[in-house]
Amino acid sequence: MPEVLKGALLSRYSRSSLPLRDLFIKEYVNNEEFDISKYMENLQSFDQSQSALNTEKAKKFYSKWLAMYGDDSIAELSGIHIAVENISVLATKSIEDRRIGISPLEKSTRYVRFDDKVDGKYQYYRDPEVIASKYGAAYITTLDLMFETYSTLLEPMSEYFRNKFPKPEDVSDTAYATSIRAKACDTLRGLLPAATLTNMGFLANGRAVEYLLTKMYATPLTEVKEIAKEIHAESQSFIGNFVERLETESGIQNLDYYTELEKSSWKLGEEFRYDKPTKLNNRYVHMTEYDKDGESKIIASTLFQATNLPYESLLQKSYSMSPKQKGEIIDNIIGLRKARWNRPPKSFEEIYYSFEILSDMGAYKDLMRHRVLSSYKQLFTTELGYLVPAEIIEAGFEKQYSSPMDLADNLYQMMKTDFPFQAQYLTGHGHLLRWRLKMNLREAYHLCELRSSPQGHPSYRLIAQEIYKLIESVHPTLARGMKFVNMQDPGLERLSAEVRKEQRLNAMK
Repeated sequence: MPEVLKGALLSRYSRSSLPLRDLFIKEYVNNEEFDISKYMENLQSFDQSQSALNTEKAKKFYSKWLAMYGDDSIAELSGIHIAVENISVLATKSIEDRRIGISPLEKSTRYVRFDDKVDGKYQYYRDPEVIASKYGAAYITTLDLMFETYSTLLEPMSEYFRNKFPKPEDVSDTAYATSIRAKACDTLRGLLPAATLTNMGFLANGRAVEYLLTKMYATPLTEVKEIAKEIHAESQSFIGNFVERLETESGIQNLDYYTELEKSSWKLGEEFRYDKPTKLNNRYVHMTEYDKDGESKIIASTLFQATNLPYESLLQKSYSMSPKQKGEIIDNIIGLRKARWNRPPKSFEEIYYSFEILSDMGAYKDLMRHRVLSSYKQLFTTELGYLVPAEIIEAGFEKQYSSPMDLADNLYQMMKTDFPFQAQYLTGHGHLLRWRLKMNLREAYHLCELRSSPQGHPSYRLIAQEIYKLIESVHPTLARGMKFVNMQDPGLERLSAEVRKEQRLNAMK
């Protein structure tokens, strides 16, 4: 497939309820916009020319250098596009957690409804061990109620938002309808459990696939191991040389290491694990660490690239500067920014901030996808409580919303000892999760400005705003450059974005 088609197909995939093959046929076969028949002659001639290509020599090259010399960098020069369908939201994290060398895109909970049934059943993962256990019936009853409530409230909440945000005269029906649907789906996504079946696509280089499979095989979750087997089989068909080490002595030893590391880490927390946490029912962002010499280090790093002096010498010079001098230099560095995508210079990677965050699972899902940061989470749980969106309360559906969330918590408490990892499937996107985030200042600029933008989900927008305020409280001079952090409540988040999208499409036409 042409690279442009692969990218377009996987991008479209994230906003569609269709399987990848169906979407391909519907959107890109004999379509005015992209006629695949134009490529058929070239594809056929390419197929006929395979005998003229010395593919075996290339395979031997990779096998030799990967297996004999361990030169991993050459495995980054080729990769694979993979679509994974009917995978639980929980299992997607095992792929997205592998940040380097992988570009994932998951089906959106904003643009796609998740209340379809197949053969009369809501689409969520039914772990075989759980279903066969004494918890099986309760598991199905609980998740059915979560989906039923989600489905039942979609239209009433859409009507609530239509009344709260009447359509402006200068906005098209399509843009308005899309923004209303997105707002309703955003508000109700808290009910969707981690067991929800979704689709995801990703592009990964060969080196990343090998590491991804090793980590997935080491997980305690049966579902993730089964998905790893399928990804492994597909990879062997297309980039087999890059994953052949998995079955060598060194590959098996590496898998054993990660498996034992997983077990050892779990055992270390055993004596503290079941201290019952207090339900908080509120989010927070707490800065746990920052570099007190941040301004001086950024100045020294900036000057280092413009002089021939050693870093330590420049650092001492920056320490001796007055606050006014430091402010003038920093303002000179960041004063040129005219738009959000004008990134601050590389010297802003010199200093780091660490945060402990208590947020709903949905916000974690959105923020952990930033690859230039380190994030660590605890197991998904119901024990810390859950957030009820203010709009749910205003619309009079709080009791209806809370009922399945409380039921999920009751079952979680019963299951967590026998099935500590599978119990995670019960957690809704609205249940609270404690996790940590560490990033440099350059990434903080990107995260805070992007994730506070008006079209963002309210959950992660509030976190981005809070991170900005905490950085500003300790480094006000450095935070001055974050000119594009949005601190306002936009109301109907997607409306302005949908209007701009229509304008751009019309201009293209």
